[in-house]
Amino acid sequence: YDSGTAIPQSISASCDAGYSVHHGHGCNESTRLFTVGGAGTLTGMCTAVPSSDPVAPCSNAKWECNTGMMTLNAWAATLVPGHVQSWPGTAPPTAAVPPGTGRMCNVSESTPAPTQQPSVAPTTTMACPNNCGSASQGGGTCVFVGGSASCTSCNSDKVLLHGRCVQRAWCKSRRIQSGPLAGLRCDCGQTHCHLCEITPSGNNCLKCRDGYFMQAGGRCVESCHANQTSVGTSLYGRFCHAPFQCRAKRSTSPTTPQVVCVCPTNDNQRGSNCQACSFNAGEFGQQCTMCRNRWVLHNNTCYPSCAAAGAPAGLVDYVPSFFGGQCRLPFTCDNRRDEQGQACKCPVEIGGGRCRRCDVGVDGPACTQCGGGRFLNASGMCADSCVAPAVEVIPVVGDRTVGRTCQTP
Repeated sequence: YDSGTAIPQSISASCDAGYSVHHGHGCNESTRLFTVGGAGTLTGMCTAVPSSDPVAPCSNAKWECNTGMMTLNAWAATLVPGHVQSWPGTAPPTAAVPPGTGRMCNVSESTPAPTQQPSVAPTTTMACPNNCGSASQGGGTCVFVGGSASCTSCNSDKVLLHGRCVQRAWCKSRRIQSGPLAGLRCDCGQTHCHLCEITPSGNNCLKCRDGYFMQAGGRCVESCHANQTSVGTSLYGRFCHAPFQCRAKRSTSPTTPQVVCVCPTNDNQRGSNCQACSFNAGEFGQQCTMCRNRWVLHNNTCYPSCAAAGAPAGLVDYVPSFFGGQCRLPFTCDNRRDEQGQACKCPVEIGGGRCRRCDVGVDGPACTQCGGGRFLNASGMCADSCVAPAVEVIPVVGDRTVGRTCQTP
């Protein structure tokens, strides 16, 4: 239609979404065919809604379209994508474009072919995901990258990690350990923290690395206070604690909670043969109080023998069982007590609990009296019976289960 021609009654124009009516006018960036029905059927054009001021040149131009508008005989109507626009007379449904703000080309003018450009979809407002929270609680903001939303703030009860709001996260070796963010990088906020819990109120360090010690309050420190003991042999997981006793890898003195411990070597390494030790203030548990693996204790250190320990002459190996070996002066153990009244046991190799009385000397242990109805044989062992030609001799007085012997005629 010419700009001076009235729009016939009951004529309607329909365009695809993102296109506006083009009645031989300007403002066209890319075009598609449409039909006008009513008093007759005519073929015209649909023009994409321009995202910026149109650039198609026209001679004697007077009007142009504003962004999001379409021209209809020098009038402007708001584009409704996919909607049928009807005009029952000569007046369009909205106000005219103010004079001097644009131009319109008549159909009779020679207009260069429009440059084909992608259609620009109508602008829509995208809401942040619910995970981002709300502004009233400190969150609710996000950015859209590649069609995906990434939170930039969270509610006060959540923490922001990689564009998501989470209640908490476990960070170990600078990697998130679980959940949808598992494997992504994280930071505990301390250079020497190995494992931490990331929460809205802050990061709680649970394990230190690089030989640093965990101090109260989740701080990794290079050394403990003078009134504390240092616990840990590895470069990971060391911590400071009040002094305590350790046996079989658990604290035995009252501690809350119970401490997992390892009795170390004198250079604070694993692999010692110490079963029980003292974690004293200013130390790291090197004071052993009981050995294992049949090693002997000398000067709070475990050795395979008194000779290997360099013990003074006169001290002998006393190894009652798998645990509790010592370097000590010769003694007699009678009914589980020595001459000083200290607890003792006859060594297992001479009968253990079967031997009621034994001597521990430079020549090794020797049983001198059996109990429990057993017989002391010529080898110094407690046996259930005697082997011929030895005969069984049973005391005639007292406890007849004690002091039995095997004698050779």
